[in-house]
Amino acid sequence: MKIIRSTRQRIYRLTGLAILMLFLITWDSSSPPIPGFSPPPNQNLDIPESYLINIRSTHYDETGTLTYELTADQTEHLLISEHTKLTQPTITYFTTASPWQVHAENGTISQDGNLIELTNNVVLQQKNTQSELHTQYLSIKPNDKIAETTAEIVLRSREGVTRAVGMQALLDRDLYKLQSNVVGLYEKNPPANE
Repeated sequence: MKIIRSTRQRIYRLTGLAILMLFLITWDSSSPPIPGFSPPPNQNLDIPESYLINIRSTHYDETGTLTYELTADQTEHLLISEHTKLTQPTITYFTTASPWQVHAENGTISQDGNLIELTNNVVLQQKNTQSELHTQYLSIKPNDKIAETTAEIVLRSREGVTRAVGMQALLDRDLYKLQSNVVGLYEKNPPANE
């Protein structure tokens, strides 16, 4: 009697399992959602893999010549996007003439380090001059020795103030190329905060 009961129980269990599998296979997961039910919002899974405070990073070219130095209040290397976020970065780019320095509130560095993007109150200046370039976005390609933006810029110098949209700076040649809508105001003593 016990053998018959255990055989029946096995058959019932196997039948139930087969029905459950058949249901799961044929279930239409694209059916309309249940009224009043909403799934949780997608969460940003790009979390910091590492976090550093008060960093200083020095970079050299293949000949051992100092090319640029990066400092920042803090950095976060993100796990999924594999880029590094910067807070209060300052980059000093060394050229044959006078070094260039750029400061911003925020920035990111690409995974391979070939692109640095700076945002929010970006100021680019060459140390031996009294000129400063102000913009809200600047990308720097350190290996190509280029800094550029498509955003509006304000260039202040001893001679006056120049405004434009878009700019490319050839850092190794100490040259600015303004792209469009260039307007210059030249005077002996330009206003300090225009």
